[in-house]
Amino acid sequence: LIGYNADVSMKYALQQRSAPGWIEVLEKIFSAVFVVEIAIRLAILRDIFFIGLDWKWNVFDLLIVTVSTVADVTGFMGDWSRLFRTFRCCRVLRAVHGQQFLTSLRLMMGCLLHS
Repeated sequence: LIGYNADVSMKYALQQRSAPGWIEVLEKIFSAVFVVEIAIRLAILRDIFFIGLDWKWNVFDLLIVTVSTVADVTGFMGDWSRLFRTFRCCRVLRAVHGQQFLTSLRLMMGCLLHS
C-alpha cells in the first residue's frame, strides 16, 4: 500500500492534481489495524514488550504507530511532513523483519514434515 500510495500520489502531483480520497481512507484503516495490533501485543506481553528479545522492534513499532496516529488524529503535518512520511515508510522495515521470521518458520515446518 505504501508503494502504491507513493506511485499514485507522484502521478497526481506531476499532473498538479490531488490524489484520490480513497487512498487516505485506506491509510487510516491500516493505521487503525496497527493501533489494535500494538494494543493487543501490549496487553498480552506487558513488561516483556519492553524487555523481551524483540524489545527494539516493539519500541520501533510503538513509535511508528504513535507518530502515525498523532498525525492522523490531529491532521498536523506542517514542517514535519517528511518525518511523518518517513516513519510511515519505516513500516516496510518491520514487514521485512517479519518476512525473515516467516522464512525461518517455513524452513522449520519443511524439516518437520520431511523428517
